[in-house]
Amino acid sequence: MNRVIVKTAVGLFLALVLLFSMTTLALADGSQTWLLDSEITAAGYEMEKEGGPGDDGQTGNVTIAAGSSAIWLADQAAACNVTFPSDDAWVIKICTYEDWGLNGNKCETKVGSWNTTNGWDEIPTTTIGSIIWKNNILKVQLQANNATILQGDYLALKITNKDSEDRTVETDGCSSLQSPCTEPGYPVAEVVSGVLVGLGLLGLAGYAGWKRRKASADA
Repeated sequence: MNRVIVKTAVGLFLALVLLFSMTTLALADGSQTWLLDSEITAAGYEMEKEGGPGDDGQTGNVTIAAGSSAIWLADQAAACNVTFPSDDAWVIKICTYEDWGLNGNKCETKVGSWNTTNGWDEIPTTTIGSIIWKNNILKVQLQANNATILQGDYLALKITNKDSEDRTVETDGCSSLQSPCTEPGYPVAEVVSGVLVGLGLLGLAGYAGWKRRKASADA
């Protein structure tokens, strides 16, 4: 009786490992939203992947002086080289106060990468359509041509204040960077998830084979 319980438990465990691993891989793909925060990083500030392991809530705001820039870094480095496709748009939403968005050239947004050796590296982009200013939210759509974030580097967003006075970015959860809908996933599923999938499949196959052999022997 105890042997039956143990073997059943092993089968259920392997099935759960497989389900968890496949879910992890599936969730890695598709558009992701990075919420701008006022937490300090090596380059400036942090942006947290919505619902990710580093998403501990966003608070405060960041003031960008006239003629200056601020950089936000993803809270996770790329686990391997990640190439974003060029057939969809990056969407930047900046919650701010009045007037900054009335003239589009007063606020410049750029997507790029950042590392400890070279710092900021801009990804060439093209602004798609017009810059939208509504309800104190500045919305910008950018398109990049096969942008790649190298392993160990960080996805980054730079906002430049080209106005003649200081401007403030609200970082209480409403300002964000949204990656393309067709992106491959960032920082991509961990290798361990792929290993777990393989182990789960092998384990289930072995367990099924043992059950068949046992059934044949008992017949």
